[in-house]
Amino acid sequence: MRRAVVLGGGGHFGAALCAGLLERGWVVSAVTRTGGRRAGLQNLSVERVICNDCESGAMRHLFRGHELIIDAAAPYALDLHDARQSHSQRLAAAKDRMESLIFAARASGSVVVYIGSFLTRYLMSENDDRRLRFISAIHPYFRMKLELERLAKKAAKRGDPMIIVNPTSLLGPGNLRIVEHCFVASVLYGKMPASFPDIINVMDVRDAAEATLRTLDAGIFGMPVWLSGHNISVHDLTQMIANLGQVESPPRWRGLAMGAMVLYALENGMSVLGRETRFPSLPVLLTLASRAVEQSTCQRALGVDLRPLEATIRDEIDWYRGRDLT
Repeated sequence: MRRAVVLGGGGHFGAALCAGLLERGWVVSAVTRTGGRRAGLQNLSVERVICNDCESGAMRHLFRGHELIIDAAAPYALDLHDARQSHSQRLAAAKDRMESLIFAARASGSVVVYIGSFLTRYLMSENDDRRLRFISAIHPYFRMKLELERLAKKAAKRGDPMIIVNPTSLLGPGNLRIVEHCFVASVLYGKMPASFPDIINVMDVRDAAEATLRTLDAGIFGMPVWLSGHNISVHDLTQMIANLGQVESPPRWRGLAMGAMVLYALENGMSVLGRETRFPSLPVLLTLASRAVEQSTCQRALGVDLRPLEATIRDEIDWYRGRDLT
């Protein structure tokens, strides 16, 4: 019987990965934090494990006897500032965790699937994209994702069985973040302040999970696998959600850059006052850094048929309306 550990198993992508593993006959341990999101694991026959501070010793104990480790909980800096840690301290803690995970997986002889970010594709390219360079310089999220992927690649070059999957923005049922941080929910419940003409790429979380597990089946080690879906403008996506959900569409703004800078300045100002904002700048900065992209040759070879975007949106709306989020 094959056994797998999914770190972040209660999250949006983590729960979809758990479901896919169960369909393949794996025995799955889904790791969450105390008070973490676990509603996504309802009706899934997984072992739920609480691990608040998975340091090296805890990871070695947790991974023992498991052939597969999926890291769907890699740290990322959602907020611009953390009152408890500086940017450098946050980055050091994230790198320490990643190195502990690699060491523990090596000790247990486990395969690791690291879930990263599609944006590292652009950050690691040699193209001089000044807008992206500027965005990545002002928010710690980007450097953190870049450094963690470098550690994953380094482990792969050393011979560790490391699979690196970088999905695009994910939509679909099961997203349990607060409404303001979820694209579909923010439109559905009137929390999105505006839409923009910029093009983004989105993918159903279930399709991304299937592609990830097919990457594992194919044994694609060491080489980042980029997963992309549908290209669509923010205007058109918000209008689709509004039409399907029968709600009012947010106002249209001509450009995203000004809105991003306003939210960035607001978040900076609130942090000076020791207060948090419910509208962090990162989601808008990520949208600003996104672009239209076609499926890679590797993704096409995996043979995953993407759901129609309208079907994904309908499923996510139905999922939200089955819960009391008002």
